[in-house]
Amino acid sequence: MILDVTTRNSIYNPTSSQGTWFQHRWGKRDYPVLDLSLELYNTIWSQHDTVALQCVYGDPVDWIHFDAFLDSVTKDRYAHVTTYGTRAIDNKKVNVVFLLDGIEEQCGKVFLGADWTNIKQNIKDTKGERTIQFYLYEHNKYQIPKIQAFCATHDIVLRLHYEYCDSTGRQSIINKNKKWLYDVKPHLYDPSINYKKEKPVELYRTIWAAQFLKVYNKGKHNFSILEHPKRKQLKNKGNNTGYTYVTPTGHAFVRSDEYGMFMNMLCPDWNIDFRSYDEYEKNVGTFAKRFSECYLDSMLLEQ
Repeated sequence: MILDVTTRNSIYNPTSSQGTWFQHRWGKRDYPVLDLSLELYNTIWSQHDTVALQCVYGDPVDWIHFDAFLDSVTKDRYAHVTTYGTRAIDNKKVNVVFLLDGIEEQCGKVFLGADWTNIKQNIKDTKGERTIQFYLYEHNKYQIPKIQAFCATHDIVLRLHYEYCDSTGRQSIINKNKKWLYDVKPHLYDPSINYKKEKPVELYRTIWAAQFLKVYNKGKHNFSILEHPKRKQLKNKGNNTGYTYVTPTGHAFVRSDEYGMFMNMLCPDWNIDFRSYDEYEKNVGTFAKRFSECYLDSMLLEQ
């Protein structure tokens, strides 16, 4: 059971849905501030012995009911939390995945606002099983030996993560206020490389990205899916049994693609040309048609 409990986040990751979707690149997207209600959480928790907290926009530790969540994980219950590491989690029954874009001077280059000194201490103070998901880039790959040594010292599982990017091979780091800072290039780990000999590289804005970013304007296109769902659709025949993903709005979905599309459509920065030949835009249009008002109402869980 995966619970997307909040859209609140003290870290801004412009490469995530916070700042990136198929028609958006410039600045923080206009998603609503949402928190899964404590009543609904308690109802779900009473029916399961394991839950995972991870968010499309937010960070579970910024959920307004996070302390109550920690208190609820007792006895034979277990939980998993995926976080940017701005808080230590002192419950041994909560397994934690820390998302890192680098250590030391490279921390916070992609996940804007992240601070390694603070995160490192929070990782050390966390009581449950710990995993670090280390996002690899050309500018931080020289830190691989250091993060490997850190994880070995502190009994932490390490995942070296390659982040898919667009056709330019780079990701543009644009802050909340639409200022283009620089571009980063994801790196795929290669065991044949001697990373101890690698050096940091300078970050700058590239001409390839400049051409690519021209197609994205800086204004709104449409309405949030909750404000303007498509009509004339058949009612959902399901009864919300066997759902896997619960959103902070209280909607439940079985499929990850449906959940992800719904969350991205909470922002008003998309508009569909149903005559488009673009495969992804056609896919978005398919979901936009599916998410009729009656369909979304049928996806709401009772508290």
